[in-house]
Amino acid sequence: MLREGGLRSGEMAGRIARLALVDCVPTAVAQRTPHQTEAALRATFDAVRGLRMEGQPRR
Repeated sequence: MLREGGLRSGEMAGRIARLALVDCVPTAVAQRTPHQTEAALRATFDAVRGLRMEGQPRR
C-alpha cells in the first residue's frame, strides 16, 4: 500500500486535474461557438444587471 504525505498529494493532484478539465471544456466550447457564447454572456449580464448591490464597484 502506498503511503502519502500529510497533504495526500495523490488526492490533491486528482482534484487539480479535474479542476483543469472543468476550466478547459467550457473554454473550448466558447472558442468554437463565439457568436452563441457572446449572446449567452449578454443574456446573463442583462439578467443579473439589476441585482448588483449598492456601492459595489463595476468590474
